[in-house]
Amino acid sequence: MIGQQRLCKVQLVNWGTFQGARQFDVPRAGLLLTGPSGSGKSSLLDAMAAILVKPARARFNAAAQGTDTGDRDRNLLTYVRGAYKRQTDEQTGEIQTAYLRIGATWSGIALTFGDGQQQRVTLVRLFHIARATNDAKDLKSVFMLADGDVELLALAPYVENGLEVRRLKREFPSHDVYSGDAYASFANKFRRRLGITSEQAQLLLHKTQSAKNLTSLDSLFREFMLDEPRSFELADETVVQFTELSTAHSAVVDARRQVEALTPLRISDQELTRLNAQLTHLSNLEDQVGTWVRDKRLAEYRGQEHRLQQELRSTAAELSSAEQAKLAADTALRDAERALDGAGGAEGEQLLELRAVQIAVLGQRRAERSRLSDLAAGERLGLPTSEIDTERFAREAAAREAEVSAQLRQRKTSTHDRHARRSQASQRRAALVDALKGLRQHHSNLDRMLLNVRSLLAERLQVDESRLPFVGELLEVRAAERAWSGAIERVLGSFARTLVVPDAHYRAAAEIIDEENLHTRLVYERVFPGQPASGNVPDDPRSLVHKLALADGPFNGWLWERLCNRYDYACVDHPDGFAGVRRAVTINGQMKHSEYRHEKDDRSRLNDRANWVLGFTTEAKETELEARLRQAEDELRAAEAELQADDDQNEALRQRQRVLDELQRCSWAAIDVAAAQQKVTELDARLAQLHQAQPDLARLESVRAQLQQRADRAEQIRQQLALRSAQVDHRLAELGELIASLADQIAQAAPVPAEVAADLEELAADTSVGADELGLRRELGQQHKKLDDAVRKTQQSAVRAMSHYRQNWPVPSADWGDDTEYLADYLARLRSLEDDGLPAFENRFFDLLQRQARNNISQLALVIKGARRDVRIRVDEVNRSLLMTEFAPASFLQIEVRDRTLPQVEEFLANLAKITSGSLAGTLEDQDDREAAERRFELMQALLDRLRSADPADKNWRRLCLDTRQHVSFQARVQDAERNALDHYTGSGGRSGGERQRLVTFCLAAALRFQLAPADQERPEYALVVIDEAFDKADHNFTKAGLEVFRQFGFQLLLATPLKMLQTIEDYVGGVVMVSNEAGNSSQLHQLIFDNDDVDDDPGTTVQDRLL
Repeated sequence: MIGQQRLCKVQLVNWGTFQGARQFDVPRAGLLLTGPSGSGKSSLLDAMAAILVKPARARFNAAAQGTDTGDRDRNLLTYVRGAYKRQTDEQTGEIQTAYLRIGATWSGIALTFGDGQQQRVTLVRLFHIARATNDAKDLKSVFMLADGDVELLALAPYVENGLEVRRLKREFPSHDVYSGDAYASFANKFRRRLGITSEQAQLLLHKTQSAKNLTSLDSLFREFMLDEPRSFELADETVVQFTELSTAHSAVVDARRQVEALTPLRISDQELTRLNAQLTHLSNLEDQVGTWVRDKRLAEYRGQEHRLQQELRSTAAELSSAEQAKLAADTALRDAERALDGAGGAEGEQLLELRAVQIAVLGQRRAERSRLSDLAAGERLGLPTSEIDTERFAREAAAREAEVSAQLRQRKTSTHDRHARRSQASQRRAALVDALKGLRQHHSNLDRMLLNVRSLLAERLQVDESRLPFVGELLEVRAAERAWSGAIERVLGSFARTLVVPDAHYRAAAEIIDEENLHTRLVYERVFPGQPASGNVPDDPRSLVHKLALADGPFNGWLWERLCNRYDYACVDHPDGFAGVRRAVTINGQMKHSEYRHEKDDRSRLNDRANWVLGFTTEAKETELEARLRQAEDELRAAEAELQADDDQNEALRQRQRVLDELQRCSWAAIDVAAAQQKVTELDARLAQLHQAQPDLARLESVRAQLQQRADRAEQIRQQLALRSAQVDHRLAELGELIASLADQIAQAAPVPAEVAADLEELAADTSVGADELGLRRELGQQHKKLDDAVRKTQQSAVRAMSHYRQNWPVPSADWGDDTEYLADYLARLRSLEDDGLPAFENRFFDLLQRQARNNISQLALVIKGARRDVRIRVDEVNRSLLMTEFAPASFLQIEVRDRTLPQVEEFLANLAKITSGSLAGTLEDQDDREAAERRFELMQALLDRLRSADPADKNWRRLCLDTRQHVSFQARVQDAERNALDHYTGSGGRSGGERQRLVTFCLAAALRFQLAPADQERPEYALVVIDEAFDKADHNFTKAGLEVFRQFGFQLLLATPLKMLQTIEDYVGGVVMVSNEAGNSSQLHQLIFDNDDVDDDPGTTVQDRLL
């Protein structure tokens, strides 16, 4: 039978204050380490821990700290360097550590174990650190496991100039050599060789070193005796597997989000289809309106032609009758004239002709006098009364004309001003029309010149314009902060007009910009899309940054960082708010850029929306520009009206000028009515004398006059009818040409469909424009514009939805653009998601949810609920160990397990039950199934999020729920041989220090025996137990009782304790090592062996035998 593995020898080289090589033997009966405080006792124990404990779990000098967390000032580096004190640097005043070894250094530790039957094994750890470094990362180490004894100094050639691992392996092929990061393999090997049953037992042995700090039975049993429950492993597996479920759920959520994002496109597509159908119909009306109007006119002209032909026939008959009447009248008139001539009528005829001439002159002078009298009355002048008075009249008219000329000269300046105002109004209107055109074309609030530059770049780079946004298109003022829009526009005006150029296009864009004449000022920034937001969020809630909304997309992180770092302006109501802030802006637009520089730009109105450029949409600016355009058109009309009124007034003055000029040229002969009247009177007198001389002459003249009148009347009627006939004939000729032309045009055009004709007929009636082609086209144009606006808005909505989809799902939309020509691709994606994608994702999610709920969650709940039974089984084994020795004379210690009521654990188990309860259908057949699945998933997600959370509160909750060791508490019961209770211990509170150490000793011994002794043996194969500052609070009897427990269980004790305990402890150890360090930087060892014989490993019959 192989004997127990007990420590035989410890070797050190350059460890802590142990300069050079040191070693001491350890009797199989145990060893006492003693010496003054600070001499190096704990350094020896820490050296052993550096080999026997996993590096991540080693706690140096834990006993001296009164806690199991260890001394943070002690670590492998300080031990290798030989830290021995803290001192002040004379130059810097900093507190520094003083080291014994500052150059290239090597250190080594070797622990030799033997089984008492000549079988030995040595565990070695070697260290090396280079010169001039105190970085723990530069400390290198290697582990070694060797059969038999190893002389530590003999390994110096392999480590003093740096660790030579390959050489060690080559020259010591029988030794197992492990690199510093392969401790797990090294530990597995030496645990098997030394009989340490598990890593938990290995850790318990290390914790035992600071046993004096264990004051709670709960802590002892939970952390050292009981293994970590499977619930942690199961929870970790569930969390890992939940990733797949979460991925499936994310796929479902993502598919749903895609459907939600794409569904508005279907509505937009339907609306566009409807609007395009209306536009097509409207285009048909516009295409056919000319033919329809020509059809209407042709019908009208043909009706007119028929009526005129009837009128022409009627007029021809009347003209024939009138010509006959005229012939008869002319014949009668010639007969009368011959009779008159025979009676001396020639002289009378001559007098009559002269009288007719004078009558005409009289009429002309009366008309001229009346005309000039009216003109003179308009100027408040009286006509001259004689030829001499004419000069006076001319002078007055000249004076008036001079006044009018002066007024005309004075008005020339005001007329020029009105022309200038009309020109300015016309320019404003043209600029607004141009701005609106650019706004509608580019769907951006930026200046058109800048948008033209972007269009040029996009065309040359062969990218969509949306890939080159301006900053202003990525920002907008939040609705609740609109009152600050003007001030924010002032601050961000230049930045908002900055063009964002992705890094992928930067070089090409820079070359294009350099070679082109842009005709405007351009600022652009090279940006790396997708960079995370790194700016610190402004603490001041008044910051301008908090009043902005940022567009989602690849530039969001860069934009957030830029805003936070450069535009953190406090928004204050009054300049008083400038105090105490680095940058600020008032609501009236005054900006504080630094402590000294301030600015206020009032070149345009603060709230002039037409100059604003921020915003995701253009609707607000478009509305503002349309209002401005209406105002500009009103101003233009007003200016034109003023100018027309001015022209009218000037024309009136010029007319007066012409009248006065004419009045100046007035002659007395042209208006002398009295003289003309005198001549007519004289001729009348001569005719009267002639009639008196020839009595029959008057009758003949009367007859001739009557016949002349009848002839004139007949001629007048004939001329009227002839003129009417000619007019009708001319109109018929014109109509013939028009009808022929219209018929030819109609013949060449496509026939107007009946429904189009009906719609045009209805439109003509509703709008009261009749068959006026221009009026109809104007009305159709207005309707077309409304439809175009509706199409544009619908397309803008669709583009925003497509852009949103591309930003959030770039992979499926990698080959698509943001314009409507790709709408079919987006709708095909929507149909695919609805028909195939989403149902498949939902079914997979549901299947995973069902399996994980039934398998992982139910198994976790089962393990947690059954863990208390397992704990009691394990504690029963410890209780059998405790019955092997008396706790006090005629009394024994037993551990009782009590259930704890933990509301958080009960809630956790209840949630697990909710996840696994009920029966889930095989598919998501209806909305109720989906909602139930979502509720289960949300509950599972909430639990697992907490289980994997790094938040300290969640980690504590996880530990409480999963660590089933905490679901019970432990009490100690002292009983006699008949199991009658004598005393109870709850933890170790309320007891003296000695009683606590005594209780912990018994519990530790039982825990160690339970962890280290094989199931079929009473003694552990590995015997070494190290305790630092052992029994420093217990009295003589308690100490001996504790030591006896370890002896009964077959342990080898290595105790570090004050020398005062020697008389009590010497019976339980085989030697003493005195550690001294009088100089403070050089520890020395002094060994006294008083029993080095092998101890009988069989402890003999125990009290347990009698009890059992």
